[in-house]
Amino acid sequence: FERYGECGMSISELFPHHQKIVDEVVWLRGMTTDVFNHGPAKLFMNTGFQVPGRPSMGSWVTYGLGSESENLPGFVVLQSGPRGPRAGNSLWASGFLPTSFQGVPFRGKGDPILHLRSPEGITRERERSFYDTVGALNRARLKETGDPEILTRLNAYEMAYRMQTSAPELMDLTGESKSTLDSYGVKPDESSFASNCLLARRLIERGSRFVQLYHTNWDSHGGPGAPRWGKTARPSAATTTSKPSRCGWPAPVSSKVTSTAKATNSASVLSMAKSTSMISTPPSFIS
Repeated sequence: FERYGECGMSISELFPHHQKIVDEVVWLRGMTTDVFNHGPAKLFMNTGFQVPGRPSMGSWVTYGLGSESENLPGFVVLQSGPRGPRAGNSLWASGFLPTSFQGVPFRGKGDPILHLRSPEGITRERERSFYDTVGALNRARLKETGDPEILTRLNAYEMAYRMQTSAPELMDLTGESKSTLDSYGVKPDESSFASNCLLARRLIERGSRFVQLYHTNWDSHGGPGAPRWGKTARPSAATTTSKPSRCGWPAPVSSKVTSTAKATNSASVLSMAKSTSMISTPPSFIS
């Protein structure tokens, strides 16, 4: 360990990329908890409580700020590694908030959501007619019962229809330069933490409000297996150093926010979760 930057932060030699950005991020070392097991600890970090049932951080952000994207979810979850995180989807659940604000898990390659493509033989016109018919039935039921979950269902159908055209463009990295791919450590056609970091950047560019990344088995507790730092350090640093202009910062003044939340001109928030430490640089968060 040596100290770097004007702030004098002590950083390991295993993280050379972070040594270069030490003064561009916030290092938060003032958080403590009595929750020590993986699942409850992740829940505590995401919801402020160690048992399921409370809204996650991403749900609160999208509930309060809305989303500037009409064609992609406001709160997206990306996962890499051999399994999902401990505590599972409760980490991005909406708790007592409407389920419209829960996180939407994306796959790291191919179609981000299974069965997103139209069935063979079904045209866009026929599918649009189906959504319109189902939507009319749901709106009639919503008017009768006032159940907010019906509104969630309506929004989910509409988002799925729009994502049939927006998702392929989002997932296509062929337009990214070689220097960008190299800076993240992205390998073509490989689903990884590196490709998810770049995908998170692309989601934010397209107006998603909150993107959260999980990479499992980050800490092997000294057991057998290759260290994980080599797969996470470089892309997480590249996410921090990406040119602000890629995301349109400073954020343009806009009065249109596609959510039931109040309109806001706040910049998008990016959250990447791989451990219980937090590094942040406005207007993005890396946790």
